[in-house]
Amino acid sequence: STVHTTRESKPATAILRTQIHPNLSPKQNRYHLLANVFTNMKAFFGKQDKEFEHNSKEASSYMLYSLASNYAQNEKWDHAIRLYNNALVLQRDTLGKNHPVVARTLNDIGVALTAIGESYGAMTALEEALWIRQQTLGNGHEDVAETTNNLWVLLHNTHVGLGEEETRKIVKPTLQCKRVGKTGVVARSA
Repeated sequence: STVHTTRESKPATAILRTQIHPNLSPKQNRYHLLANVFTNMKAFFGKQDKEFEHNSKEASSYMLYSLASNYAQNEKWDHAIRLYNNALVLQRDTLGKNHPVVARTLNDIGVALTAIGESYGAMTALEEALWIRQQTLGNGHEDVAETTNNLWVLLHNTHVGLGEEETRKIVKPTLQCKRVGKTGVVARSA
């Protein structure tokens, strides 16, 4: 069951309702609560101040991205993809279509789609991420190498006909990688 809390401070403000989800971790619940706060703040203040609306959309996109990343690390791909897509819409609206943050989100959408075997969608997302990263960061940047690697994993899996379970064995270590220095070399976390 869901627990509802209600707070009403002034007649002019809308009622803030937050939901605690028992099947989510405390960290995931905090993200849901913060996203709800921003939504309600936008509803109240957004009509009065365009800059606040822009900033709240951008902040919401970062929260959605962070929550999606948490789901991806726990291999809850459907939730991760949905939240990545919601973050992507807000990022494109506030940062522009060719921003490196947009490319990062597209890269992660491609990884998640690869994990569930959606090759065409994954290819589309990764190709757009690679193009944006090449245009904004340059070919030698480590983020370009990361997306190139993810494209290779996708193409390799498609070529050798790996199923969803085998793909997860390859994709999960990719999610646990960290960058080392400016060389673009990727090494696994311990």
